[in-house]
Amino acid sequence: MGRRSQHTPEALRRLIIEAAEAIVVEGGLAMLSAREIAKRIEYSPGTLYNIFENLDDVVITIEGRVLDRLSRRLTLAAAQSGDKTPEAKLLALAQAIDRLAIAAAGKPSEAVVVASEEQPGYAMPAAGWAAKSGQPVL
Repeated sequence: MGRRSQHTPEALRRLIIEAAEAIVVEGGLAMLSAREIAKRIEYSPGTLYNIFENLDDVVITIEGRVLDRLSRRLTLAAAQSGDKTPEAKLLALAQAIDRLAIAAAGKPSEAVVVASEEQPGYAMPAAGWAAKSGQPVL
């Protein structure tokens, strides 16, 4: 078991969040428990409740981090669009969302990490999910 003196509250918070994200990626939200997080960070389950109010608080924190990463990626995609017209920005956003959807297809538990990094070696398909779904392609 870890000792309080080994980690600051902020360091413990980071350890808990990283362990929780890994658990969700590996087994889905249903596998997330205070015991499993505690086991991975080598602290007692009670330590989690010194940092977070409850397990829902951990989940909300993870979801907030995913949304922050997604927001940064979409903001970057819009900023990197060669043209500054609203249409060009919208197309860049749609393509960024398309890349995320393709990367996460069939793996909803991986949405935690999909929003954080571009998949190595990924090339944007010409039409993406929109063509496969019958939706108009921008």
